[in-house]
Amino acid sequence: PLGDAAAARGEKSVPVENADIGLDFIRELRDYNLLPLLQRLDMPVQIHHGTADTMASLDSVRTLLNTTKPKGPVEIIGYE
Repeated sequence: PLGDAAAARGEKSVPVENADIGLDFIRELRDYNLLPLLQRLDMPVQIHHGTADTMASLDSVRTLLNTTKPKGPVEIIGYE
């Protein structure tokens, strides 16, 4: 939403903390599809997850792993 609002104002970046993040980079992150890459993982994967994370719940992480089915072992580490 910040990127869309900045684009509507004709800006080319969004200030975040001490950096300006370019709208092209924000769009690339938004539109990139990681699923094909995740499906090719054949090495151990370690996922660190904050229990207070409101953007990506642990159920979302599990759904992603069930969808992609990495070939290597997966360890999920939770933090308060």
